Order: sequence, then structure tokens, then C-alpha cells
Amino acid sequence: MVSFPPQNYIVYSTIENFKIQDKELDFGDFNIISVKQGSEAAEWRRKLGCKGVPTCVLIRDYPNYRMQDDDFSGFDGIINSMRDLLLTFRLFKVGDIIFGDYLIEDKETKDSFFNRYSSEKPSLFKYQFEQKEIEAFNNFRRDLTNKIGYRNNYFNFALDYFMSGIDKGFFYRVGNLGRIVDHVMALESLFLIDNKMHFLRRTIAERIAKFLEDNTAKKIVKYIYDIRSNIVHGNYIDLREEKWAEEKRKIQPVMERFEHLIRKVIVRLFDFNFSNKKSIVKFMEGLYDIPSDALKIMQSAKLEADKIFKISVIKT
Repeated sequence: MVSFPPQNYIVYSTIENFKIQDKELDFGDFNIISVKQGSEAAEWRRKLGCKGVPTCVLIRDYPNYRMQDDDFSGFDGIINSMRDLLLTFRLFKVGDIIFGDYLIEDKETKDSFFNRYSSEKPSLFKYQFEQKEIEAFNNFRRDLTNKIGYRNNYFNFALDYFMSGIDKGFFYRVGNLGRIVDHVMALESLFLIDNKMHFLRRTIAERIAKFLEDNTAKKIVKYIYDIRSNIVHGNYIDLREEKWAEEKRKIQPVMERFEHLIRKVIVRLFDFNFSNKKSIVKFMEGLYDIPSDALKIMQSAKLEADKIFKISVIKT
């Protein structure tokens, strides 16, 4: 095992879709500053090499950082740490905060590494943060990272799709549909992990409602699941932009409730530390399972349908 010497880095990152009233927010181990438009914004734009004009910049020190043997970029630990921080912001409250263009700078040599990640995707879900929320955020962050399931690998797929859904934004355009698909996939990957083939909409809604101990969740999940089905089965493929804008205005209020719901689900999932897929399946079936008589009817119907398909193939 190679031992790498410690190095001192500082990270500067633009923050997109983020609004603050204060000049600076001090979180203890990082700061966020509001950038004044004009010469100050131009200087940050030059420093970070970003396309757009920055409005907020996050600054975070990484003293005595040691590269690991499996560190592909040399900064993997820093990049993962920044992603964890972004996840925490996104789980703390509803809003599509983005860490955009950032650089990692060696504090001694001034050598720097640039990372390009500007989403440039508009969103109706603006992230607003106030000075008085810092203590609550820091407490939430501490409690979240101390949960037993915070590093559970079985949640990674769901977290990836939760994050990618937010990256896609939410606006009045037909092309802006991926968020709903990604977020439903995030929930399906856990709450439909038992691979049952029937009554998926009912099952996911019942399980989430039981998991959150909130019966109102059923209606929200079923509504969003139907929207997801319309998207993936092409029902919106020829919808005019004006018609989709009208449709999306109907969806938005439910989407806002769904945004709160999916965050509650993820935060609560971290209270569990599943050791294998079998343990997750057992847990989910314990929340809700389709009655065996109903499954038998569906399985019998499938067998009869398969017979008809075979006969039709022989005839052709």
C-alpha cells in the first residue's frame, strides 16, 4: 500500500438555482458567498472558467487531504465529499440546488483542477436559504450522516436517480420529463424489489404509505406513477408545447407534495442498514403484499393468454 503525503486543497464551486439574502453564510467547515454582479462576478467567472455569470460561490477547505490507492482522479475523496454535501442540501428541503463549475486548488502550489458541471436546465423549484436555517441544516447534516444506513450500498441506485432527477430540473417544456421518470425509478428500485409482475402501482403506493405511516401518500404516489406511465409509454410524445404547459400546471402542485414525500422516504431509509437483497425483500413484503388469491387469478390468466398466443403462432 502506497502512502501519499498530505496536501492542502481549497474548493470553489458555483451554486446554481440558489438564492440568499445575506452576503455570506458560514456553516463552519464551508462558506457560501453572494456574488455582486459586475466586476466581482467577472472575476469569479474568470477564476472558475465558467460560461454563465455566478451569483453564489461555495468555498470549502480540505486540509491534510491524502490520496488513496484507488483514487482515480487524485481528488476522488474531495469529489465524493462535495457530492455528499449536495445530497444533504437536496434532502434538507425542496429545491433544485446545483453545484456547478468548480475548481480544486492546491493551496501551496496553486495548481488547480477544473470540473465542469453546469446543468443549464431551468427549474420551478428554486432553493432559498436564510441565515437562520444554518443551525438546523448543520444538525440535519450531522444526524443524517450518523444514521446506520447512510453508507448502505443498496440505496446507491435510488440515490443516483434521485440526484439525476433533480439535475434535470422541472419546467414548462415537453422535453423536461426525465425528472418524474427518474424519481419514480428511484422508489421502484427499493419498494418493488421483490420482482412481482402485477399490481405494481397499488403495491408501491401501499408500501410507501405504510413506510411513512401516512395514508395520504397513496394518492400522491399513484398520481405520479400514472404520469410516469404516460411518459414512458409515449402518451406525451406528440403533445404540443402549449398543451404540455397547461398539463404541467396541473401536475406541479402534486409534484411539490411528491418532492417532500421522496425526501422523507430517503431520509427514513437511512434508519435501516440492510445486509442483502433478501432482507430488503422481506422488509418490503412486510409493509404490504398482494393477496395470494389475487396473484393466483393473474397468474392463471397469464397461462391462459400464453396458450392463446401459442395457438395464434401455429396458425400463422
